[in-house]
Amino acid sequence: MNGELEIFTRLALSFGIGLIVGIERGWRSRDAAEGTRTAGLRTFTLIGFLGGILATVPGDAAVLGGGAAVLALMVAAYVTRQDEPANRSLTTEVAALITYALGVLAVRGDMALSAAAVVLLVTVLHAREPMHAWLKTLERVELKAALQLLVISVVVLPVLPDKGFGPGSVLNPYELWWMVVVIVGISFIAVAATKWLGARAGVLLTGVLGGLASSTAVAVGYARLARETPAFAFTLATGVGAATALKFLRTLAVVALITPAGAMELLPSIGLSALLVGLVTIFYVLRRGRSSAMPDAASVSETTDLTVALTFGAVLAAVTLAAHYGRVWFGAWGVVAVAALSGLVDVDAVSVSAARDVVATSDVNLLVLAVPVALAVNTLAKLACIQAIAGAGMARPYAGIAAAAIMGLALGAAFPA
Repeated sequence: MNGELEIFTRLALSFGIGLIVGIERGWRSRDAAEGTRTAGLRTFTLIGFLGGILATVPGDAAVLGGGAAVLALMVAAYVTRQDEPANRSLTTEVAALITYALGVLAVRGDMALSAAAVVLLVTVLHAREPMHAWLKTLERVELKAALQLLVISVVVLPVLPDKGFGPGSVLNPYELWWMVVVIVGISFIAVAATKWLGARAGVLLTGVLGGLASSTAVAVGYARLARETPAFAFTLATGVGAATALKFLRTLAVVALITPAGAMELLPSIGLSALLVGLVTIFYVLRRGRSSAMPDAASVSETTDLTVALTFGAVLAAVTLAAHYGRVWFGAWGVVAVAALSGLVDVDAVSVSAARDVVATSDVNLLVLAVPVALAVNTLAKLACIQAIAGAGMARPYAGIAAAAIMGLALGAAFPA
């Protein structure tokens, strides 16, 4: 009885799939003249139900035959359609074939998958006007930049080995290339966000999200963008400020996952720094960061240039090697010296290493010293990168944010928990 109930449920789903698509297609063509509609509510309902019924027949011959019949009907309908050539589209015909396939899937496959797929199908069908409007605003250079980002992230990144090489196995090709992807991605997302959300909102949102990955990458990407669009520099500095505040909080969270006691010792300095950076950034946004300048489309291709990102990856590899040798040559306290060096690019490695030392030795002194040093150097390194790439127009406002970060770290060290 359970088997019979399941097959009826699956057939009902195949019927419902056709009905849902038919409602959208019928609504879309509700004002069309007779003879210009390929398929509507009833036709799509029957197509989905047909897929479900034929899927109950053992073997694949019935399903394949039914699919061929639906395809033939759709081709015939398209050829004999009487609407204007300029208005012709294959959307309805393709939707009919997908509806048939989903009807088959509802009976033979995962019901949840088929239900989710039909929701996506109807959403895409109904979003015709917004999608066409978006295509009209898409510039050629934006498409080129997006394709470049897809190549380095979807094609190159997955084939790189995710394991260590070199001295101490500290060089991981996957992780190093991931940083290249992050820099290019942040630059591209920032441009897209500012285009759709406005200058301040787009930059701040991208900065916050980027700070969860790499605030240094945000600084490099934003500085590159500021060099191409100087009028946008001040607003971009506030975005790096948002990324910096998130970086401080993220570092505290990483340490807390390994040693909660160590995180409590770091809370005064890191917490105060994040607070001060956040307040200065908000002050900039409210009082001074009112520039509405946005980068033009041509700047997108510049900000996604791989040169800066590849240089950053090479520096990261060099610093990683230096940090390894510093620890080998100078022992545990060499971590403090290494922290300053590592802070030029990244803070996570030092934070994790020092937190693990706390777990092994129960001594928090190294952690309390090494992590703030790395954060301070990292903040100054971002300022140096911004000055070198974008100039004083962006470096000057970020200097105020950097000063707030250093002040918070110093006060936290002077008045520990």
